Amino acid sequence: MAGQDKGFQPFYYNLSPRRKFIRTVWMTLLGVLVIAGWWWLTGLQTDLILFIAVFTVVDIWQLATTYAAWKAEEKHGPEA
Repeated sequence: MAGQDKGFQPFYYNLSPRRKFIRTVWMTLLGVLVIAGWWWLTGLQTDLILFIAVFTVVDIWQLATTYAAWKAEEKHGPEA
């Protein structure tokens, strides 16, 4: 079953791969702002460095997988 590709959908798993990728990009931007605020308020600390490393790895992985799913759906249709 293809996910929802138009309109508002609060649940991530009900979205189409294209919309999942778009939401992931927006959450990445929000995450960068949160990290920048944390850094500005507390300074660079060990826990912040660890958080940045984990956030970067997980975010790159999620962006890559959602992008691949989006392109696979474009190529093979929603059943792939």
